[in-house]
Amino acid sequence: MLKYSDFLADIDVQIALKTVMVQVMLRWVGIQQNQIDGNALLQKDA
Repeated sequence: MLKYSDFLADIDVQIALKTVMVQVMLRWVGIQQNQIDGNALLQKDA
């Protein structure tokens, strides 16, 4: 039988992992968006 504190700790770990995953995803999406914007700017100048 799991203790309540163990259960809470497990939830904390899951939340931390999800937070990191979300940050990585947002950063990756932001990088992709910056590349798209950069390409659009290059094409406008051409």
